[in-house]
Order: sequence, then C-alpha cells, then structure tokens
Amino acid sequence: MPGRPPTPLKILEIRGTVEKSRHAKRKTALDASGGFPEPPGWLLGEGLALWVRLKESGEYRGVVGQQDYVLLCLLCRLWNEFLFSLEPRADLMQTSRMALLINLAGKFGMNPSDRQKIQAPKIEKPDDPWEQLASS
Repeated sequence: MPGRPPTPLKILEIRGTVEKSRHAKRKTALDASGGFPEPPGWLLGEGLALWVRLKESGEYRGVVGQQDYVLLCLLCRLWNEFLFSLEPRADLMQTSRMALLINLAGKFGMNPSDRQKIQAPKIEKPDDPWEQLASS
C-alpha cells in the first residue's frame, strides 16, 4: 500500500505515543541494544571518518545498532566514493549512486527534514552525590 511508512515501534515508545488500540498488532521492532557496530576492516579514508563521527555522536546512541551494519557500511562506502569523485582527475559519481547516497543519508537523519523524524532516547545521567552535597 503506497504512502508514508509506519513509524517504528521503538520511536513511538520513545515519544510516548504507543496506543494499544492502534499498535497492538505490530511486531516489536529490533532494538539497538547490541550497541553501535564496529567499522569493517576494509573501510578507509573519509568513509571510516564518517563512521567514527556517527559512532561518537550522542544522537545515534540507542537508535543505530548491529542490525544497521549493512546500511551503515553502504552509506560510508558511498560517501567515500562521492568525495573521491570530487578529485580533479577522478570520474564523476553516477547519478543513480548519488541518489542512493542521498536516500541512505536521509534514513540516518542527515538532512534537516529527516532529522526531525529521528528521536534518540534520552540518556539519563546518574545522580551525582557531590552535586547534591554542594547544593545543600
């Protein structure tokens, strides 16, 4: 059925908008409890730098997990290819591959409109006993 894809159950839980009457039949989504995946050994250059930036960004913690490994590899590989195509003597990147790069970047919330759709879980800081002592 055409139209907007359904919002993942995990995102609805984070937003606090899960309704039993509407979402009871949905299967539970895979969670990102395995943590952000490690980059593959073959990934080099700017592709690896993008992977590291995403991993170190707090926005992706708890949302991107092991199940996203393949798409993340493809995104970083295409990013590396795109930057290489900008070199003076390199061939330009094919339009279809550039469209795929833009699509994948959107899936990971790398443009302003798609970033609005992704909400990472808030990481609660443990209570600091020294802070409580200083405020009394």
